[in-house]
Amino acid sequence: MRRKEKQLTAEKSFEIVEKAEWGVLSLVCDGSSPYSIPMSFALDGMKLYLHGAKEGMKIDLIGSNNAAAFTCVGSTEVIPQKFTTKYESAVICGTIRIVEDENERYEGLMALVRKYSPGFMEEGKAYIERAFGKTAVLAIDIGEITGKAQY
Repeated sequence: MRRKEKQLTAEKSFEIVEKAEWGVLSLVCDGSSPYSIPMSFALDGMKLYLHGAKEGMKIDLIGSNNAAAFTCVGSTEVIPQKFTTKYESAVICGTIRIVEDENERYEGLMALVRKYSPGFMEEGKAYIERAFGKTAVLAIDIGEITGKAQY
């Protein structure tokens, strides 16, 4: 990172990811082109869980190159009179995989329910049971996290 004074610790970077409501998944397309898509997610230790359809571009790209980055932006505030922005962001780099193990698939989906619908755990379990067969669960095994902020 060029501006070392803006670099955050790994702990602070994980805090930004924890509180973010969504992030942007970036994959490699055609060997060199980027592919990015905003997604909801849940952090569970050193894994980031995502979900989606069992078919489509994400699934195809993961099969050909498992490198992934996931970017979260925390709080921001534009300061127009100073031509600057207060911000915080974190980027996770790692490998992404389609989760095949049924227990891990279930736990990944439950992590999403805990994050987005904590007051509806029983309903979330029922929803997972109904959608389990047609939902892909993806996991990014985190290799590195970096964060940057200007307060």
